[in-house]
Amino acid sequence: MPFPNGLFWTRKVDAASVKVDSADLANGAVMRVEELDVIDYHTLLNSFMDGALSGEEKAHVSYVISWSGAGTPSAMNDGSEFRYQGIDTTATVAWSAKKKGFRFDSDPASTSFTNFALLANERNGSFYS
Repeated sequence: MPFPNGLFWTRKVDAASVKVDSADLANGAVMRVEELDVIDYHTLLNSFMDGALSGEEKAHVSYVISWSGAGTPSAMNDGSEFRYQGIDTTATVAWSAKKKGFRFDSDPASTSFTNFALLANERNGSFYS
């Protein structure tokens, strides 16, 4: 298996990229990531095969996600492994990607449409207690 622990399409971002007061979610949150190094595998199938079909190229992505913080309180607790308390809210996203000879920019964040957004404090697994 080419991916550590079977995980793919996940990246740790610097904690400084996220602005949120976890004690007061009503203030909303912002995640701003600039020039994150990624690999462009060209197709979904090639990504599953870690570039074996058509290779890979270095690329960079940047994005800003903003959660409003205004919304309906929401909570869940399964009693043993997972719980959260938060706000069903709205979010906007602006996104861009670039590699040698190519650049893509999303529409402005103001044109975003929210199907689902949740801003929450959550505990799971060994962190449940």
